[in-house]
Amino acid sequence: MRPEAHRSRQRCQRRRGAQHRARRAGASYIDMTSQFCNAKTCHVFINGKIAYRDQHHLATPFAETLEPAVERALF
Repeated sequence: MRPEAHRSRQRCQRRRGAQHRARRAGASYIDMTSQFCNAKTCHVFINGKIAYRDQHHLATPFAETLEPAVERALF
């Protein structure tokens, strides 16, 4: 399996797991992956802002740019 296909498969599995846990908890799940990843790469810089604080967390300045999309998804 090509490395990018393996990563894509892992992302799908994680997404399904997160969706399942959200449903069980009675919470909403909003997949924002398309805002910072394409099929092969999760970008480090987006629109001049660093996207990640560390391996698992978005940097606050970039995360704030996602606010309109999150609001649309929730309301």
